[in-house]
Amino acid sequence: NSLDETAVMDFATSLANNSSMKEFLINGNRKRITSKGLKAFSPVFDSPTSNLERIRFDPVPREAINDAATDLSDSLVNNKKLKYLIVLDKSTSPSDAAYIAFDQVLCDKSSISSTHLSNHTLRYLGCRVGNLGSCLGLNYNNHKELVARKKIMMVHFSGDCNIQPSSDMRYELYPHVLAWMAKYYSVNETNDSFSLLYQFMTRMPSFMDLNRARNSLVGGKRKRL
Repeated sequence: NSLDETAVMDFATSLANNSSMKEFLINGNRKRITSKGLKAFSPVFDSPTSNLERIRFDPVPREAINDAATDLSDSLVNNKKLKYLIVLDKSTSPSDAAYIAFDQVLCDKSSISSTHLSNHTLRYLGCRVGNLGSCLGLNYNNHKELVARKKIMMVHFSGDCNIQPSSDMRYELYPHVLAWMAKYYSVNETNDSFSLLYQFMTRMPSFMDLNRARNSLVGGKRKRL
């Protein structure tokens, strides 16, 4: 292949409105794709029409990946189709900024809700680096609610976890939170679920106080009746 940047950008324009193509591969291209060419695919990833599951760009200079990483990752937030975006290889590791951009789209750690809404579809970037490998590996599971759950537990409820996000919830939401924590999808996760419940109950004395106050109130009403 000998596709120049203009040709690559033309492909991107047509792919944004194409619902039938599932693979787009540029292998051994004699002309290097720059960040401008990569960024042209952002509308493709963000398009609800596109059904692309696999894209490969080869070769791509490290500086092009680093420059385009934020645009690409932002466009992948709501993408539930693309599984393979092959822009890296074992000899091409992303910069810290590019790593952070891809890491955030795969597992946004800013809140439990953001983690739940992260990208749980993308499986491969060409190589696995640091925490990207863990999140990409989890995304191989087709049960996306389980993937979201595992990421939430990994980020927000592992080790010395922070229960503060839960403490700010309205009281009537607690039964739903507890039900979610207790729910498990396989025998292997049962211990994780009970461990999570234990952490929540021991670190949330205010919840226990509220529960006792509610029971006392209900009991008092019954006595008056």
